[in-house]
Amino acid sequence: MLFTKFIFKNSLKVIFFKIQYFVKKDYLLDCFISESIGGNIAVEKPSSIDGRLVINPSVAMSVYCYSILRLDPFIGCGHGCVYCYTRYLPFYSDQVTVLVNYPRLFEKFLDKVYGSGVRLPAFRLSALTDPFQPAEERFKLSYRLLKVCLEKKQHVIVSTKSDLLVKEPWVDVIKELAGEGLAVVQFTVTLLEDEKAKVIEPNAPSPSKRLKAAELLASEGVPVVFRLQPLIPYVNSSDEFLEEYVDVAKSIGVKQIICEAYRFLQWSELEVFKDLLSLEEFRELLLKSRWERLFKSSHKVPRREWRFSRYKFLRKLCVKKGILFSLCREELFELGTAPNCCGMHFMKNYVVRETIREVLGKGDSYAKILTLSDIEKIPFKAVREKLKQHYLLLHKYVLRRNRYSIES
Repeated sequence: MLFTKFIFKNSLKVIFFKIQYFVKKDYLLDCFISESIGGNIAVEKPSSIDGRLVINPSVAMSVYCYSILRLDPFIGCGHGCVYCYTRYLPFYSDQVTVLVNYPRLFEKFLDKVYGSGVRLPAFRLSALTDPFQPAEERFKLSYRLLKVCLEKKQHVIVSTKSDLLVKEPWVDVIKELAGEGLAVVQFTVTLLEDEKAKVIEPNAPSPSKRLKAAELLASEGVPVVFRLQPLIPYVNSSDEFLEEYVDVAKSIGVKQIICEAYRFLQWSELEVFKDLLSLEEFRELLLKSRWERLFKSSHKVPRREWRFSRYKFLRKLCVKKGILFSLCREELFELGTAPNCCGMHFMKNYVVRETIREVLGKGDSYAKILTLSDIEKIPFKAVREKLKQHYLLLHKYVLRRNRYSIES
């Protein structure tokens, strides 16, 4: 009888400690979230996220971008920004799908990768959607991912238009990550006036809220970067606007500004900017001579001469104010003043993948490089193969580039 009581009592202890463990890890949240939430929110519980962790290879990403590892716990975004490039992707819709077990699967992924002895570059939270969109307040997936990064000492680039991350409990884990040199926070700030921003970012938190959030984080020692993205002719490209933008960034404590020009597919997409411009400016915006094709694709971008002029002016302002400057996916390396375009140099002991900068000997001298031999050790085929495709596409581009230079 005493032996039976002993077994029973110790079994209860084991069950109690297991429940405590799972509660601490938030794993039980996965079980209790209904799959029939309704509204514009759906729930998915993928069996694997391996195929979702690397951005698909392309010239723009494979050649130029450091942050091709992504964390996207949501599919779709509630912010509804009219210029967002995700509107071209196959899964784009007004519905937001919540991948409720994403943090748990990511933790398992990191355990296996680090067990193989490979250290990975920073993951971007998020690449295709805003990690702090309205659904995050309810499901806290990004919060759980940040906790995983903190526990596993994984570097993370937080990219957002939201002020939610400066509220409890998100702000605490952000500050801890930054304190250990594991995080940098990028705020996309496209316009400074709330009313104007509402036209093109209808459901996103206002610029004024973002600026307050950025200031709070900067005051707490968190590295804050601004993304002037996209840079749109006549909308946010004037000398006066750029001067004000850099002044505001400086006053807040922003360490770096990243700039990327607007791109679009259909000419009709320019109509959304009509309410922000004078009739003359809008007519100028519609002139086809103002635009050129991007990487010989169907996407249009402002002509290179215009981009270079605006980037050069913005760089000059940043240098004057002591703010680092970089470009996103542009081969105008002479304009950059930052060690790398993403702001990873504000982290400690970070790893980067090879880009065109490294090939040309203009890379980040402070970073450890993820080599092809490192990639081969990753114990997840989907991740390994996609990273290898990026690597191979980069080197094919370099060969074509060198061949063209010789022939010229």
